[in-house]
Amino acid sequence: MKHIVISAHGPSFDELLRLAREDNLIIQTESGEEFILAELDDMDRELALIGEQETLMTFLQARSQEKETLTLQEVRQQLRVPD
Repeated sequence: MKHIVISAHGPSFDELLRLAREDNLIIQTESGEEFILAELDDMDRELALIGEQETLMTFLQARSQEKETLTLQEVRQQLRVPD
């Protein structure tokens, strides 16, 4: 990821897009604000669509709250894998 500081004499928007096609960019303004400029691909679009699926997101949120863990030995026993 490249880091570019933008100023009045910095690269044009077209130049930034060209650079973003090669590598994701962190763009920093003169005041210190930072932004990311990245080319989207099919995976990015698919992830965005998945994020809009409320049922799936509710399920994933619930799963992320689970606290129970298993030891390696317990997993082996459940899967009937020898030690």
